[in-house]
Amino acid sequence: MQIKILHGAKTDLFIPAGYTPLTKLENTAILEKVYPLLTNSLVLVTHTSNTSSINNLGELSTQKFNKKSIADPNFSPAGTYAKTALSNHGIWGDLQDKIKLGVNVRTVLSYVENPKSRSRYCLQNRYYFQQ
Repeated sequence: MQIKILHGAKTDLFIPAGYTPLTKLENTAILEKVYPLLTNSLVLVTHTSNTSSINNLGELSTQKFNKKSIADPNFSPAGTYAKTALSNHGIWGDLQDKIKLGVNVRTVLSYVENPKSRSRYCLQNRYYFQQ
């Protein structure tokens, strides 16, 4: 949608799923006002049969957590957030070849819901209305 707006599409409201489309529009004179409507947080999800616990993201690089999945950072803001979090904890380099990527969060969640799946943990985001 951001590209369509840049090319002249008329819209009264634009709610992007991440900062990148908004940033590209902010650098033009197209936007009248920007108001943060939602905030989000990154959560770790696991299958209900899993009894393991985790205290920090760094533990994801251990053998205890050998089946991981995130939404593809090239296609999904949630994947970008997950990659950034793992990078900030210094473990993206170790994990990137061991993570199963899904097209979006729903796909990744389906990997976790299936007990026979290769993935047991996924990082996804939750949105909250900003007060």
